[in-house]
Amino acid sequence: MSIELVKKEITRFITSHKPAVICIKGAWGVGKTYSWNECLHSAQLSGKLDCASYSYVSLFGLDSLEQLKYAIFENSVSGSAIGSAASLESITSNTVSIANRWRKSLGWLSVVPKARDFAAVLQSVAFLSVRDRLICIDDIERKGAHLAIRDVLGLISQLADQRGCKIALILNDGALQGSDIEDFARFNEKVIDVSLDFSPTSRECVSVALADKSVSWHQHLEAILSNLTFLISG
Repeated sequence: MSIELVKKEITRFITSHKPAVICIKGAWGVGKTYSWNECLHSAQLSGKLDCASYSYVSLFGLDSLEQLKYAIFENSVSGSAIGSAASLESITSNTVSIANRWRKSLGWLSVVPKARDFAAVLQSVAFLSVRDRLICIDDIERKGAHLAIRDVLGLISQLADQRGCKIALILNDGALQGSDIEDFARFNEKVIDVSLDFSPTSRECVSVALADKSVSWHQHLEAILSNLTFLISG
């Protein structure tokens, strides 16, 4: 699917008022996350972003469902703060300031031996605040070995059906391994509402890479990319 069509569907999803799940699939390095962020920022600037709060979570290194749940809570920002780094101003001014204050307390409790169990309980309770928000879960293929795809999809289904959330999944499904391949094929149709195959053409890749629109460079790079595609596929 071309970049234009993918961005059109992403924008439609972001600006929709209904809870749903979208999946953006494609090879590493083709611009999936970049395009998602670009559409997100464009919707925000145009005033069409339909979310009070937003969470972006990379599954890289996450090894349990509890870690994922807390990461969704911990990475919360208000819709107006999308694209901004965490700061004292964002902690005190965004719409999830209460959640941000909890983060500091939970981090302190986790290093006190007698308080660790209490911190774990608070982390579970904190996840109850995750409702009616936009969530992006990236790098699913890079999750820890003990975090099962079926559990991730189960959590996503719960967030969409019971918590009123809109969730975007970004992954390279060709990099899934072992039982994850079967689990994703088995459960994704029950959870995902819209699935996009991100496969930009060589011309689109060149257009993104070169902003000056130099004809000679565009033609040169396009020819290289086309030849590489032919060699790889052949």
